[in-house]
Amino acid sequence: MIGHGAALQTAIITHIPILLSQKYRITLKKKLDGNSLFGYLAKYDNREEETMTDNKDYEQMAGVFKALAHSTRLIILDKLREKEHCVCELQEVIGSDMSTVSRHLSVLRNAGIVSSRKVNNQVIYWLLYPCVLDAFHCVMDIKAKS
Repeated sequence: MIGHGAALQTAIITHIPILLSQKYRITLKKKLDGNSLFGYLAKYDNREEETMTDNKDYEQMAGVFKALAHSTRLIILDKLREKEHCVCELQEVIGSDMSTVSRHLSVLRNAGIVSSRKVNNQVIYWLLYPCVLDAFHCVMDIKAKS
C-alpha cells in the first residue's frame, strides 16, 4: 500500500493489537504485518468453522471492524472526537430516537472503542481510543480523492 493506505494499514496494525490486549486481554502470538492482517480479513467469510475457532485473535479484531462499519457509528465517533456527549446530544445530531442511538453506542462500547459514565439521569460517552479516527480520516481522504 502507498499513501493514505499505508497510513491506515500502519494505524490498524499498531492500534488494533493494543485495543485487543486492553479490552479482551488478548496478546497476539506474532507481530502482525499488513499481509497477514488484511489477507486474513479478506478471506474471513470463506474460512471453515473449524479454522475460525483457532483464530480468536482475528475474530476479536473483526469485531472491532464490524463496530466501525456503520455510518451512524462513524458520525457518533466524529462527534465524540470533539468532546464527551450524552445520549440526548447525540440523538439531536443523528436525528434518530434515543433507543437507536443507545444501541449504536452499546456496539461501540462493547467493542471497547468508547466508554460511558452515568451522571444523574444522563449517560455520558467519550472516545477511549482516538486512534480509530486515524482510520476514519484516512478513509475520508481516500473518498475525497476518488
